[in-house]
Amino acid sequence: MVSRVLGGSAWRFGAAVAALVLPLSVAEAHPRVLRAVPAAESHVPRAPRDLTVQFDEALSIALCRLALFDDAERPFLLDSLRVAPSDPKTLTARILGSLVSGRYTVRWQAAGADGHPVRGEYTFVVDASAEPPPVIDQPPEVATSRPDLTFGVSSPAYVTIRAIQSVALVCLIGLLALNLVVLPRFGWQTADEWPAVEVSAESASAAGAAAALWTFGAATLARLVAQHAAVFGATEGWSLASVSALTLHSAWGGAWWLAMVGTGIGLWATRRIRRTIAFGWTALVVATLAIILSVSMSGHAAVASSPLFAVTIHALHLLGAGGWVGSLSALVFVGIPAALRLPDEARHTAVAALVRAFSPTALAFAGLLALTGVIAAWRNLGTLNALWTDAYGQMLLAKLSMLTVAAAAGAYNWKRVLPLLGTETATSRLRRSASVELAAALLVLLITAVLVATPMPGDLASGM
Repeated sequence: MVSRVLGGSAWRFGAAVAALVLPLSVAEAHPRVLRAVPAAESHVPRAPRDLTVQFDEALSIALCRLALFDDAERPFLLDSLRVAPSDPKTLTARILGSLVSGRYTVRWQAAGADGHPVRGEYTFVVDASAEPPPVIDQPPEVATSRPDLTFGVSSPAYVTIRAIQSVALVCLIGLLALNLVVLPRFGWQTADEWPAVEVSAESASAAGAAAALWTFGAATLARLVAQHAAVFGATEGWSLASVSALTLHSAWGGAWWLAMVGTGIGLWATRRIRRTIAFGWTALVVATLAIILSVSMSGHAAVASSPLFAVTIHALHLLGAGGWVGSLSALVFVGIPAALRLPDEARHTAVAALVRAFSPTALAFAGLLALTGVIAAWRNLGTLNALWTDAYGQMLLAKLSMLTVAAAAGAYNWKRVLPLLGTETATSRLRRSASVELAAALLVLLITAVLVATPMPGDLASGM
């Protein structure tokens, strides 16, 4: 039934994979400081009137911060940041007040293409013989204020939001794989002997896809709130300037809009599917592709040295995860329950046929996941030694450990459980072992949410 309705479902899913390698426009690296005036660790003979910091890429001034503190951590008031139209890589701020002799610390912040705030600091010394600039009165209540930047991309709340996005996206990809790959194979192998299974699974999949999209959309809106707090401080109020800086003047904002548009198209597509209107599944594939790209463009891949290649690999990695783990979830919670609604004499035979249709596709997606994972890990780590000496590498090891558990459970299902299917006992055994595989995969997604916020080896955070 589903294979007849979808017709060319295989080429549609293949087209989605091919589209992942289309050119993308993303930035190349985290902003890094090239030079500063006064220079880092320098001794200046005259108290400076301005602070100047030059980065290696153009900046959105609304996402940047400069702050100046004396040796006692007392802040000095600075005028508004400025960036020259002819030099968008250099920030300048006028010092409102006079500096006496002593050591001063400059703290800066800029947002990278992945949306992660990049922060650093450096110091300089004003010599005792320095001539101060003209004194400009400094309002005490402003001079003693300091933005709260304790909330960041690695904060538990932000990690939770990313984890929810990941789970929703993996489930969405899995529902697509079930309907566009597994169920057509099931129909071909059984000569559409049980069309009710396909009809029931399709209906449940459309409802599940809608739930996944609503969840992803809500998490994406929450991520905007979290991103605002990470970039501008948890205590800073929202303004038109701050919101437009995030959503309209940054690469992260482009990815955020792509996610929201993809979510909207996807929800529209699920309504068409439930009304049995043509092209509903095709529209859902397009929406899911947009969401996959949005996630890839707002992570570490967006700041790689070769962002086009890195984003493509990350997108394929997500596709592999959804095609394996997500389709297993769809099989357990959608496909098998649909088969169990058949009469007693057919239900467990249908379950066996469904799992036989699922296994080769799951193996192919797992292979894609492993291949792209190895490529991404090598590019991100740089050296094998970083796997156990760096925090990013150690988190990656934890992810690999859970993936090994999930893969072992999958191998057990394939080699030991699949040949015995066809009875109620074997079906129950499959559901138990699949639950172990899904639990391990869920831990992988949670670890990945932390991994995204963990600085990669060699990633220059301080900039100086």
